[in-house]
Amino acid sequence: MKKQAGFTLIELVMVIVILGVLSAFALSRFSDLSQEAKISKLNALHGTIKSSVGIATSVAFSKNIKDGVMDFEGNNVNIAGGHPTAQDAATFRYLIDFSYIGTGKAKAHVCQDDWCSRGNQGSLGVTGATSNRNIVIWINSTSFNDNCYVWFHNGFVAGGDNKIASGIVSTGC
Repeated sequence: MKKQAGFTLIELVMVIVILGVLSAFALSRFSDLSQEAKISKLNALHGTIKSSVGIATSVAFSKNIKDGVMDFEGNNVNIAGGHPTAQDAATFRYLIDFSYIGTGKAKAHVCQDDWCSRGNQGSLGVTGATSNRNIVIWINSTSFNDNCYVWFHNGFVAGGDNKIASGIVSTGC
């Protein structure tokens, strides 16, 4: 008669219990990654905005356009003070790929697109931006009021503070 080898029921139960405890710790470690992912998306968009504004500013300078409209890759982009204006429909949709962004949304609107924006507004209460002429772009499943957005400010428009600024607000991500 052969002696059979294998695991006892107690050994199998202990392995399942140990795996359950380990997975509980691992789950709590990785469950907060959504906030980090949102902040990473904001950082990527902020970098894209800074690069695009820099390119558009260089093109405006090379064409000697301080104020008005310039051709930017076949599209009309509004320029104020040699820099792109903070308009979502007339400027920013041409600087960055706005084909997946809902534009002109209310501040309380919960974004259903990949991104949502509100531009060419007076004071939106954007942290770090003074005067007027701000564009704000926020993330899917949040609203502007949630404080999870990227902003750009062109103060070279009439009555502005003659400053270009941009930033990220991530306190509500």
